[in-house]
Amino acid sequence: MFEQNRCQDTLDISWENFKGSCMEICNKHAPIKSYKVRDRVNPSVDSDIIIMMYKRDYVHRKAILLKDSELWAEYKKLRNKVAHEIKRQDTKMRFNVMVIEMEYGTCT
Repeated sequence: MFEQNRCQDTLDISWENFKGSCMEICNKHAPIKSYKVRDRVNPSVDSDIIIMMYKRDYVHRKAILLKDSELWAEYKKLRNKVAHEIKRQDTKMRFNVMVIEMEYGTCT
């Protein structure tokens, strides 16, 4: 690889050859990974629930860091409250959809 670069005429050609060789080695040993990002739209989760989730996560981080039993109790309360609110919103949304379908005769 390096011997080939010494024989080149110009600095640009030498650089391109060196860069190509390095990239070839990098791609062989550490290939680029690609990820699929899904659109995670959840109509049951509104802005109030998102705020509660942020607060829950904040308290969780503090409870882990400080190992405080009061913070753990608060985290558990917030965790259960968030889960309850999501279920309540989901039930409310499904009920509204069902009422609309029954009203317009599209319910099966």
